[in-house]
Amino acid sequence: MLGEMPVWYLFLGGSGAGLLLVVGVTMLFVPSRDRMISHGIAGDVHGVDGIYRCLARLFVPACAIVAVLLVVGILCLALDLGATDRAVLLFFSPRLTFISAGAWLLSAAVLVDVALLASWAGSRSRQRRHGRVLPAAAVLLGLAVATYTGLLLQSLSAVPLWETPLLPCLFVLSSLSCGVALMIVVVKLSGVGDRFEAVARRWERVDVVVLLAEVACVAGFLAMQIARARSGDSGTLLALGTSLQALLAGADAWAFWGVFGCVGLAAPLAMALASICLKPSPLIPFAQAACALAGAFAMRWSITAAGMHPILQSAGLS
Repeated sequence: MLGEMPVWYLFLGGSGAGLLLVVGVTMLFVPSRDRMISHGIAGDVHGVDGIYRCLARLFVPACAIVAVLLVVGILCLALDLGATDRAVLLFFSPRLTFISAGAWLLSAAVLVDVALLASWAGSRSRQRRHGRVLPAAAVLLGLAVATYTGLLLQSLSAVPLWETPLLPCLFVLSSLSCGVALMIVVVKLSGVGDRFEAVARRWERVDVVVLLAEVACVAGFLAMQIARARSGDSGTLLALGTSLQALLAGADAWAFWGVFGCVGLAAPLAMALASICLKPSPLIPFAQAACALAGAFAMRWSITAAGMHPILQSAGLS
């Protein structure tokens, strides 16, 4: 039975993974020193050093936020297991499970993130030497962790609501939306927003695409599961129908429709479009990030709670 800690684990791990992916992609587009000079981005080596210092003010806090999100997520997993020795055993289990694989993925993501943080917080020579390897690893691990958080639920075949390939897709899109929103906030707070305004503008356009894809994924998820629930009257399909009833019209439906649908999808989409088409208020990126994070948590909580509803009901706990 899943409690509150796993939901926080899924949320924090997904948000941290999304931001790690966005940070990695942004780093991959940073030109090399020679290219900066040859393309006139910087006049000489001193100009390149100035750009690196500005980038460090962007990447260091972003990597620090990733570390906090992922480490707290790991702590939530450890608290859910209830004992330190059980958490340690995840890394030495002879049989690879989704939970143990997730522990390894999260640990690897933290290590890569800390390495990136150290490279940008350190000397300029180290910043130039990190190349493309660490950012590429950050992108791959960010995508892997975000996907894993959805696969973890999908792997629990006893819960029919979660048994669909669209669930990992939804979790990835939600994680990416959170990552983009957090990255835009970091750009605004870094003090170099004017110099890298183009970075924020590009990510705002990406965010619109991600949010639209997330809306389509939610619609597909609901349509697929509703059609499946109506296709028969087996115990599994009846449990699926009970979960859908709890998700869409039950006591906690407000979290799915109100917080996730309205606050987490509609509001960020409207704010992202306003940022692109109009001259927005400087507070919009912060409101957009808050809405995206609230919606991401509500989506994971409501889908987890609805999936568990038939089990709790049969046990007389709901």
